Amino acid sequence: MSANMTKTLGLIAGQGELPLAIAREAHQQGFRVFAIGLAPLCDETLKDHVEEFMAISVGKLGSIIGAFKKANVTEAVMGGKVPKTLVYKSKIVPDLKTVGLMMKLKDKSDDSIMLAV
Repeated sequence: MSANMTKTLGLIAGQGELPLAIAREAHQQGFRVFAIGLAPLCDETLKDHVEEFMAISVGKLGSIIGAFKKANVTEAVMGGKVPKTLVYKSKIVPDLKTVGLMMKLKDKSDDSIMLAV
């Protein structure tokens, strides 16, 4: 068994097959995987391939960070598509952490958003 088995990888999962591929690779490297499926984007069948799974609204960055801290996540990765129109043009209500992050952006480009997260 790998020395990483005590480490928990936090996976923030968007749309598509990439989150599942990341979970599989993390397991091969000996990580436990705690996936947060970004609601309403993530395919919740991912929960059958990870040790822990929670669905959290894409606008709740504070909740995501809190869940990772509680689960002792030592490393985190994002995988899958997250259309920025979902954040800006939908009825998703952001938490204070997300609002603060969005206010600090120099622009609303994909690069700015990803670097901030």
